[in-house]
Amino acid sequence: MTIGVRPKRLTVADVMTETVITAAETATFHEMAELMERNGVSALPIVGLEGRVVGIVSEADLMPKEADPSERRFWQRPGREVDGNKAAGTTAGDVMTSPVVSVRPGENVGAAARRMLDEDVKRLPVLTGSGELLGIVSRRDVLRVFRRDDADIRRDIIDGVLPYWGLAPGMVEVSVAGGVVLLRGGMERRSDIDILVHVVEGLDGVVAVQSELRYSFDDSHVRPAVEARIR
Repeated sequence: MTIGVRPKRLTVADVMTETVITAAETATFHEMAELMERNGVSALPIVGLEGRVVGIVSEADLMPKEADPSERRFWQRPGREVDGNKAAGTTAGDVMTSPVVSVRPGENVGAAARRMLDEDVKRLPVLTGSGELLGIVSRRDVLRVFRRDDADIRRDIIDGVLPYWGLAPGMVEVSVAGGVVLLRGGMERRSDIDILVHVVEGLDGVVAVQSELRYSFDDSHVRPAVEARIR
């Protein structure tokens, strides 16, 4: 069997912004607001005395300060006492969200996207194992994977994915339009098709996979053996 070269997935380090505007724990409300306004950012990683990220302050963390205190007492819902605490805070250490939800530079972009969704955050500081700040990755950065050229995606599939099955040229036809992959042709086992579609779905830039592949042998009833074969 000819073994292809597995396509390299984009990592957080590939898409992150390396120049990050930060603030100290002692930064005042006015200093943080000015930093955000002057630099056009919506959040500031907060760096402690040892140079490690100890939290993050976003526009949402500063908003409670804008609400009239007398008004807050009436509209504040149960369980939202934290807003009152942040409204009374005067420094980054008072209002920051901590511990910070972060990501490592070597993680793939898909993992970063899942973390943003799971934690309901718009950006993730990129940290080393010791908490040193390397950069920041935003939702916009994550979406860069979908700007890949269709020809590059097709090349990844033909040169890097299909050879794992030892398929002769032309057995599986691949076309890509707007990130949507269409697979035509035939494979030996039904499970091979399932695995191929799953692998292609995970490639950077792939929006969806449409399969018109046929199989010669339905091995769905021996799924445990199939799973053992691919591990």
